[in-house]
Amino acid sequence: MTTADRTPTRLDFTVTRGDSFAESLTFNQSGSALNLTGYTIIAQVRAERDKTAPLLVSFTVGGTLASGVVSLTASAASMTLDPGRYWFEMQWSTGSTVRTVLSGPFVVEPDVAVA
Repeated sequence: MTTADRTPTRLDFTVTRGDSFAESLTFNQSGSALNLTGYTIIAQVRAERDKTAPLLVSFTVGGTLASGVVSLTASAASMTLDPGRYWFEMQWSTGSTVRTVLSGPFVVEPDVAVA
């Protein structure tokens, strides 16, 4: 029997309140780019680590999925969360298979500069 670790990889984010968000992530399997073409990918921030907690940010997902590159973006307006600690999670699905691949704290620091 083959055993695989399906625990989501922990990914911690610290951001500044009101800043635009952009992050590119590359996924590999056995040293080769993971082709994510046809996958549905969601990435969200919730008030706490519970799917019933208020949804605070839903990222726009793009990238070069055939090469395993996933980009997450959010506008500055959607990143006006109160300073504090929240929870991030990214999940992908293909067919009936759903997998949480990344999760971790999403810390929002106060902003100081005013434009």
